[in-house]
Amino acid sequence: KDGYRPKILVFEELPRAGTAPVQMPVSYDVHDTAIIIYTSGTTGSPKGVMLTHDNLHSNIEAVVDGAKMYTDQDRLLAILPFHHIFPLMGTIMATFSSGGTLVILEKISSEDILNALKEHKITIIIGVPRLYRLFHKEMIDKVNASPVAKILLKISRRLKSLSFGRLVFKKAQEAFGGHIKYFISGGAKLDEQVGGDLYALGFEVLEGFGMTEAAPMITFTRPGQVKIGSPGTPTTQTEVKIEDGEVLARGRNIMKGYYN
Repeated sequence: KDGYRPKILVFEELPRAGTAPVQMPVSYDVHDTAIIIYTSGTTGSPKGVMLTHDNLHSNIEAVVDGAKMYTDQDRLLAILPFHHIFPLMGTIMATFSSGGTLVILEKISSEDILNALKEHKITIIIGVPRLYRLFHKEMIDKVNASPVAKILLKISRRLKSLSFGRLVFKKAQEAFGGHIKYFISGGAKLDEQVGGDLYALGFEVLEGFGMTEAAPMITFTRPGQVKIGSPGTPTTQTEVKIEDGEVLARGRNIMKGYYN
């Protein structure tokens, strides 16, 4: 609107209230634009994606109410930047909607992450494939240093049993704090070797496929339904079909349009 000036809130300067209000007073139309997230511009100039309140609600409902991936008992570690819709939705919005706890680090380093996992008993990590490749390399190097562990990993790969992997590779679980329910991977396809080995080591990796324009989920893997190499199935609010080699999607999650 002409003359509109957004109010800028600096997180570090906000007063720290003892308790937050149970319900914030809000007044908006669900089809109003809630946020504008800019695309990376990989297929042209960056474009402002106008996401409505309902676009965001549809994604939250899919993972909180539908798949029950987030609960008020979960504790998430914030690693990815919030100016991307995947971590903004998956780390902040879904966590707060479910009543879960979000842990934000002052510094992002391997040591800080590992300390936070143990200290805060983190249950869910949201990351990109590169992060899980690092986790994978660290664990596989240790497995390869032990002939017994190498044999057990081969057995676990064949059994494809999450419970067996968690039992046999208990030390790997403890290295990540001992409370991890699952890793969530997005942003790009996860290498199948990485996903398969992490599963064999007792870690459930949930993948998804989406775009900023879909706020962001189009498909995702439900807990207990991991199929290595698959990005899962469509959200309950999304219709998907393949036409002329392209993925077509429509539903409540699809953006209002591009800004200007």
